[in-house]
Amino acid sequence: MERLLLAEIKGNKKFLERLIDREIYTPRGRLVGRVWKIYVSKRTKTPIKIVVKTPGGKRISVDPGKVLVSERGLILQAEDTRRLEEFLSELKAIVKQVKRLHSEILVADERLINGEISREEYLAARARIDARRAKLLLRAKKIVLEIEAMRKRGEVNLSPKEERLLYKLVDYLRGSVLVIPLNTLDKVFL
Repeated sequence: MERLLLAEIKGNKKFLERLIDREIYTPRGRLVGRVWKIYVSKRTKTPIKIVVKTPGGKRISVDPGKVLVSERGLILQAEDTRRLEEFLSELKAIVKQVKRLHSEILVADERLINGEISREEYLAARARIDARRAKLLLRAKKIVLEIEAMRKRGEVNLSPKEERLLYKLVDYLRGSVLVIPLNTLDKVFL
């Protein structure tokens, strides 16, 4: 049997019916779920949407153009795993930069406390650091939202290791840098 995309199967109703309740795997061999329903276009007689029931009981939609039919069974193509790896790599870089900014804040705080810089210099440095930090956190939020959207569309499934890494990075970013309001700083340092 040659490998072909499920979206390329045209007018073969009996074959499509046999795919119901078949398991779909990632190229790495991890179970995505079982085919629950296949929607076919009335006009073109080709599959337009597949509903997969995940092991957790959720139902997700999968594009038939991403499901490969082969002798090994149904395989969800992993073209987006490279994109997921890029996103996780970028999140790691953001965490590293946010940690460096946290260190810069601590150094600026010490320099202000020791009288090495004036309050104006401190506020300027802090504003610069907070602006960079805000941009990084905004980019991280966009990345996390995109990963979640990819998961909901069934384009990627995180391995347990990737999921732990994602949660670890997000947890650090959520509680990364303690922000103290300026009026509180005035009370502490004046």
